[in-house]
This record gives sequence, structure tokens and C-alpha cells, in this order.
Amino acid sequence: MTHLLEYIGASEITFSADELNELNTSLAGITIHGDRLPVGVLAIGGVEAALQ
Repeated sequence: MTHLLEYIGASEITFSADELNELNTSLAGITIHGDRLPVGVLAIGGVEAALQ
């Protein structure tokens, strides 16, 4: 329950245009390596999001 309350509180956070631009620029520089989950887990997990 504690984490749920933290997540709900996070919905109140606002970013200035500069902060949002800096965040997006930083995130764009991240390269993801490897699979999200092992193939077997994806097969039984009912994951609906398209793999990219």
C-alpha cells in the first residue's frame, strides 16, 4: 500500500518545459540491450505490448 500511495503522489509532479526537455533528451540517449523477459516467460505471461 505504501508504494501505491507514493505512485499516486507522483501524479502531482509537474515539470517545467526545460526540465521536460532535459528528461526527454536524457531518456533518448539510453540504449536498451537484451530481451525484456526470457522467451518462455513472455509466452506464458500474456504480454500484449508489441515487441520493438
